[in-house]
Amino acid sequence: KREYTYYPMTSEPVTDQKREELDRIYFDVPKKNQKAVAEICKEMDLHGSQEEIIEQVVNYFQENIPYTVRPGFVPKDEDVINFFLTKSKKGYCAHFASSAVLIFRCPMSIPATDSNN
Repeated sequence: KREYTYYPMTSEPVTDQKREELDRIYFDVPKKNQKAVAEICKEMDLHGSQEEIIEQVVNYFQENIPYTVRPGFVPKDEDVINFFLTKSKKGYCAHFASSAVLIFRCPMSIPATDSNN
């Protein structure tokens, strides 16, 4: 059984308390993913502005990790994102999007939110 957490966007004014809560949500990288994310960030040698980092991640994915709708199975005791980033290095949209979110969050400190907030 897999469990996913959905964080809805809010249209209410963002108070300091709410901002702290959102920061915890949108900058969180689960402990189990921190090592794999740090390794891939080091491999990509990310630097520059947020826009440059985003472009570097997109380019890295396009040049190094093939898109496939048949990435194979993830071993039972493996985390999907860790396996994608460190072993299989192939996947589909959910793999790329989830990995990018964690890369942007840490250590790049780019919040995974809508830019209109």
